[in-house]
Amino acid sequence: MATIYDVARRAGVSITTVSRVLNGGNVRAKTREAVERAIAELNYVPNAAARTLPSGVSRIVAVVVPDISNPFYSELVRGVQDVCDRASYGVMIWSTDGRAAKEASCLLELSKQRVDGVLMVRYLADQSVFRLFKSLEIPLVVVGRAPDEPAADSVGTFGTGKALRALIAPLVAGGRRRLAHLAGPEEAVVGMIRRQQYDAILRHFGLEARPEWVADGGFTREGGRKAARKLLAAADRPDMVFAANDMMAIGLIEAAEELGVRIPGDVAVVGCDDIYVAGLLRPALSSVRMPKYELGQRGAELLLERIANPSVPTRHVELEVTPVARESTMIREE
Repeated sequence: MATIYDVARRAGVSITTVSRVLNGGNVRAKTREAVERAIAELNYVPNAAARTLPSGVSRIVAVVVPDISNPFYSELVRGVQDVCDRASYGVMIWSTDGRAAKEASCLLELSKQRVDGVLMVRYLADQSVFRLFKSLEIPLVVVGRAPDEPAADSVGTFGTGKALRALIAPLVAGGRRRLAHLAGPEEAVVGMIRRQQYDAILRHFGLEARPEWVADGGFTREGGRKAARKLLAAADRPDMVFAANDMMAIGLIEAAEELGVRIPGDVAVVGCDDIYVAGLLRPALSSVRMPKYELGQRGAELLLERIANPSVPTRHVELEVTPVARESTMIREE
């Protein structure tokens, strides 16, 4: 990907002259033509954020999340904020609603703002937004699965499959065999990963795979409630449900109460994320605890390191998750 240095070399001018052209400064017509021709030939996309200040440094970073209303992301952002506060960096927060078009427009807007780098929680499986990041030369750290191309620093988790098996194993040992899944959208990379983990659990315990026991809850509380009504109202309803996130699990618990379905007596529920309200529900929700604060904290550290030294090798950090068993899976003999 071309840089401002490449443009300067191609045009035979200094970087300062290229900067003047980009900012509409006073440059001879012949020189301007040479620079503009070099920009076109190299497909150079200038980093507007770096041009905003004379020093090219704003001491502001942006955090891009798919849904700021989800407590998972607010706790992650708190981790980012604490690190940035100590380093005297400001934090700008953007929520994309999990939409590809909004991701792209958000990024283009950030390129016009005074941001030194971006911490992005990956939501979509599509990787085109990361190629756009590369072209805009904005330092980037990804929370979640790192893109295949281009390379980017990332911080993610490991051990989710093992933690889920630990929560479901006692249920299977107690005789439960019908496991359903409240899934995330197919275009969401986490939804895809959770579906793969669900399929792996079925294979591990030798459980039957039933297409009608997989329902898309859209990662939202209302989506989970709507999808759960269909699952729980079926004649051959499941006796266990794995929800791909806690928001959908909360919706399921609400739907169960509406329908008179006992949790965990009739249906045991396992969530994923362990947001702070999981332990406040009645029944309290069993969930896989993601290190939310630590993801934000470590991601911010990687980003500030990348901003300070753009040439450091690409880093990938993985943090371990923890199973948390609560009332929603604790079956008592009657």
